[in-house]
Amino acid sequence: MKPLFDPTVCSEIENRTNKLSITSNAVWGK
Repeated sequence: MKPLFDPTVCSEIENRTNKLSITSNAVWGK
């Protein structure tokens, strides 16, 4: 079983979060 805080998973989530914030920034014009 993988560790809960797998670095790969963490970076993947971080990448998705960054993409979401970039997208929302573009949408909201911030």
